[in-house]
Amino acid sequence: MSTTFTYVDAGAVTLEAFGTHLRAYLGLFQALPKLEFIYLALTARLFQAAESEFYHTLHGVRDHAKSVSVLDYSAFAGLGKQKNVWRALTWYR
Repeated sequence: MSTTFTYVDAGAVTLEAFGTHLRAYLGLFQALPKLEFIYLALTARLFQAAESEFYHTLHGVRDHAKSVSVLDYSAFAGLGKQKNVWRALTWYR
């Protein structure tokens, strides 16, 4: 069983807020034996950079770590009253 965390990108131009979020919870992330992290955004534009930031913050490297893998890109339609389609990038550790 793993603990799931979700970050919702509200359409930011950079990943500064995402990096701040990861660093704020880093101690908790590292203390957990298993972790699922979902990055939600209206566009996949920052997915590659978000993936790199995730690896860098959790493991100190920008390359893929063996214990973390990008599992899927999913689309979620009709969340709440919004008609936008949300995209999710999920990492497991």
